[in-house]
Amino acid sequence: MTGSVDVIHLAYSQAEEQILKENYHIAHVINFQEEINRLVKSERLDLMLINQIDQLIIDQTDNRFCLNSCIQSDRTFSGLDYEEILILVQVYYKFWDTMMVEKKFDFLLHEAVALFFLQIASVVCKKHGAEYLTQIQVFGEGKYNWIFVSADNGFTVEMPGLLSGVKYLNHDDKKRVADFLGHFRKDFRLIIPQLSSNIKNPGDTSFLKFALKLLRTTIKYIYHKITTRQIVYNPEDHLIKYLARGQSKLSDLLKNQYDDHFYLRYDEFDPDKKFYYYPMHMEPEAVVLYWGDGIYKNQVKLIENIAGQLPPNCYLYVKVHPIVKEKRNYLDYLRIKAIPNIRLLGLDVPGKLIISKCLGLMTINGTSGFEAILMNKHVYVFGNSFYDLSDRVFKIQNIRNLREVLYQNLNKTFTDDQTLYQFLSVFLKISHRGFVAYYSNYRELLNIDPNKNLEEVAMGMIGYFTSGIPSKNQVI
Repeated sequence: MTGSVDVIHLAYSQAEEQILKENYHIAHVINFQEEINRLVKSERLDLMLINQIDQLIIDQTDNRFCLNSCIQSDRTFSGLDYEEILILVQVYYKFWDTMMVEKKFDFLLHEAVALFFLQIASVVCKKHGAEYLTQIQVFGEGKYNWIFVSADNGFTVEMPGLLSGVKYLNHDDKKRVADFLGHFRKDFRLIIPQLSSNIKNPGDTSFLKFALKLLRTTIKYIYHKITTRQIVYNPEDHLIKYLARGQSKLSDLLKNQYDDHFYLRYDEFDPDKKFYYYPMHMEPEAVVLYWGDGIYKNQVKLIENIAGQLPPNCYLYVKVHPIVKEKRNYLDYLRIKAIPNIRLLGLDVPGKLIISKCLGLMTINGTSGFEAILMNKHVYVFGNSFYDLSDRVFKIQNIRNLREVLYQNLNKTFTDDQTLYQFLSVFLKISHRGFVAYYSNYRELLNIDPNKNLEEVAMGMIGYFTSGIPSKNQVI
């Protein structure tokens, strides 16, 4: 990207700073952790500033959040004193506001908003007219594809303006969409099966393998206890202290894995029943905490409420996430299975197959909602997503409204039509080739050539940054 755009490199800590300097010969790197350490030492609580930040958050998130709801959504704030949190709020705000004023950047590129120091970055970007963007992996025309979305809410900046300008599709556009739909609908296998191939249903592994799994959990827990530290401001002596961050008790973690392995049993998939489908989200995750407006992080309660709104003789099929980031509590699954019209499905049933048979799909904002659009299903969305502008999507602002919308749609079906083709034509135009979900060992599992992939991703980024796309205000 050198020469195409000016890049400001912001490293999280000294470790990342060293990598940028030694491996990529980048001379000037801003160290986030060092800057925060410097600011926090002299920071004092300023209630006038706190109120200003609160109002700024309300204004720039369109009333989706205020300061306290932001704080509740940040899992790293759990256990800190409220005054400590407010001091950090001030420091994070001052850091990003100063960065914006001094560097005057047009785009901030990072992962989706997942913690407060990223959410306040998004708020400050909007205040100054910049875009905080993140890349998400999507199903597209290539083997791997991605799109740019707003890191704050998951909306695409490009989609509204482009979609409003589509009046008709020429022959090439229609063929492109038809080929894309045909490719997606040709089979019901997992889109990226390698990422879930090493995950087994309960009871599938031998006792020895299970014992080794418990040992790995114990080692990870001890490592986490020793290495994880959170920078915290201590208002009593105005010094920085380092607070060890633990998880649940080790005994609780091990018992949960034992119960999950030996007692949890999934239900059989029956495609002949009338059912709606809720694929569970990975947790903790930005789509649940921030793109869900901070009100749907209790997925079990949301599932209970959905099941209670369904028409008579309708089931809710719930499937666990194929790539579980944090093991869900065994009791959560028991609560779900205790509801009469819910069936809990395991990992062996492909999500595309479930979608093809369902009456509609329920989601906070997962990519399964986009897959359901491609199959002409009703999609009921509780959060914010890149596919919100499709006419197949029904935004549920309040769970109490779900029943009325469901009953209105009982006898309605979708088929391929002009609106679907227009929506997908725009989607394909804003899609870029390459793999960007560099979590864990995904690249190795998928056998992705790093150099070729970096070139593809960089070309998509350069195209976006240099295309002269209007700002968000101009699009609206």
